[in-house]
Amino acid sequence: DGHKMATAYSGLQKSLRIGHESKALYWAGQIGKPMKGAKGYPNALKKRLCQNALEDAASWTYASRLLEEVPNGSKLEFEQLVPWVLGLVRLSKTHSTAWLNRVAAQQVYDSGDLSAPSESRIDVDTMSEVDFAAACLRAHSDGDIEALALACRGDMDLAVKLYKYVNADPLVFHAWQMHQRRPELRNRVIEVSNEKVDNLMDILTTPQDLPEQWFDKHTKEGKALGRGYGHFFEIMELYPRVYERSGGDGGNVTPNACARGGEDPYESQAKDLYQDFKLHGHEARVRHLLNPALALKHAQKMNKAVLKREAALMSEKEDIEERSGGGGGEISLQKRAKTEVENVKKMDEEKMEEDNAMEEVLNSNSSSSSSSSSSEALRDVDVFEIPYDKGLIGFKNFTVFGTLRRSLDGSDWSLPAGSQVFVKMGESYDTCLFAKACDDMRFQLGMVAMKSHMAVEWLVPTYNVAELAARTNPSWVQSASKRMEGSMRAHGRADGTMPAIVMSVFEGQEVCHRKEWVTDGMELLKVLLFRKYVGSTDTNGKNIMVNQAGRVFSVDEAAASEEQLVKYSSKGLCTAQKLHSALTYKAAQALSDGPQEVADFIRKLKEIVLPQVIGGSGGGRLAEVHANIPFDEDTVALLNDSPPGSRPLVKLANKLHLC
Repeated sequence: DGHKMATAYSGLQKSLRIGHESKALYWAGQIGKPMKGAKGYPNALKKRLCQNALEDAASWTYASRLLEEVPNGSKLEFEQLVPWVLGLVRLSKTHSTAWLNRVAAQQVYDSGDLSAPSESRIDVDTMSEVDFAAACLRAHSDGDIEALALACRGDMDLAVKLYKYVNADPLVFHAWQMHQRRPELRNRVIEVSNEKVDNLMDILTTPQDLPEQWFDKHTKEGKALGRGYGHFFEIMELYPRVYERSGGDGGNVTPNACARGGEDPYESQAKDLYQDFKLHGHEARVRHLLNPALALKHAQKMNKAVLKREAALMSEKEDIEERSGGGGGEISLQKRAKTEVENVKKMDEEKMEEDNAMEEVLNSNSSSSSSSSSSEALRDVDVFEIPYDKGLIGFKNFTVFGTLRRSLDGSDWSLPAGSQVFVKMGESYDTCLFAKACDDMRFQLGMVAMKSHMAVEWLVPTYNVAELAARTNPSWVQSASKRMEGSMRAHGRADGTMPAIVMSVFEGQEVCHRKEWVTDGMELLKVLLFRKYVGSTDTNGKNIMVNQAGRVFSVDEAAASEEQLVKYSSKGLCTAQKLHSALTYKAAQALSDGPQEVADFIRKLKEIVLPQVIGGSGGGRLAEVHANIPFDEDTVALLNDSPPGSRPLVKLANKLHLC
């Protein structure tokens, strides 16, 4: 019905919380059922139901059963999930895992200890709920999957599988321990009926809109309205409830009249922490407490949003004054703008506090570079030198080769002075982090990667872009300059810096120009599979490089949007311009000759816990990609079972548009 996926997700979760069957079915259909020519995403719906069960029902049983009993990939249809939607609607609710998550995160933050615990420390029999949850958060933050698995004893394999499925959400382990401790949660019955979709078509096809009050701080619309945790808690409704409210009738769906207090264990304490504890003047989510650098980035993003709101307000005021002949605009805007102006003033004061704390936070962040810990912004000209006879590599971004004038060092990487480097500016900070995370993943997979020779830095751009563009192609001057100005407006910080990727030079050329250098089709195939798996944009011959030794290197990785991922679903492994047939033939031949190696590579991909910058918030960004060819279980089984050169492998290569 034209709803955005984010709106459908929000509508589904709130409908499930209040136990409203028809609303939950409608929004579930918007996500998972093909209707009116639109493609359905049942795999995304399945993952969302698992996440909602963990967060709003604290149900280890529901989430683990749904994961195991309902298929993934192309075998999954919306009709198979309808009984599970109704089952979750009818299940008694509690937000206990989320409340516990916030309380435990505060304990971790206050202790100053983010290191993963030893195996003996995560013990459900000897630790309190909060201590067990805090230990799991430390292991989660440190990426210690083994410690998390051992914490769940006999359920270790299933717990880790569910954890990875919901994109590394630690609520899995909170729900598991509550299942062990609380009979009121463990003894609930999961009702999975055999409701026929044909009987529900009126509900599924009658358009609905999201009530205005449901646009909370987690939605784009709610953020634009300046809504915070207070509003979120005020509208939170749970029905039926596991833990009844004091003085409530226990039967009707009634809003929580107060943004504080509550009957769920840890509810009152968690609400106070969400609303009263601030990092750099802003509300802190759990991931901010576990990652100081992310907290700082969040604060900067919030401050930038406030400045944009202030600018928009002033522009509207000037327009109204001009139309009214002066003076009248201010009066007509006064009521609507009063709260907005007060918020801007408050946020400006908080920004001053954040600026004063910035140096301290960066110094305490083990992943930041030594150069970033300085309170003085670095200029690009102080960091690297561009040869006098070299210009921009392309006109879309500031991309150059240069020589480092100073060393750049971090906790697990180092670029010494004098290094030959590739520098890219013009992308968002998120895109730079995405590229760095992809490089880290490729290193884990044994692919070509920079790893210890790649950094993301904030630099003040001072080089003359027009001059650099003219050195390469005079026709680039105007477009390159405009793009750089736009990038600074979109991605720059108040101190005049913008994010930059700085990395060692890969001595190679684009595969579209050096097809003959690609001697190992398997290495090319793995690059294509990798880019598809992480949901990168524009996989083509210009974003894959090869050197004279035949090593293949993936470059220019950036996260595809939801719309792009849908478009890419029918394009096989090349999502932009097609690769030359000589290259796709080599990849197809590698698939045919080494199906077991391809299956092993896909398994390794799926074993890696994706960071949020790749997997997306809530884990839904790549759900459909990972549930379909070539990453679904059926394809992996086919690769394992098919002899080299067999017909099924040829058909698979065709489906991937390799031949």
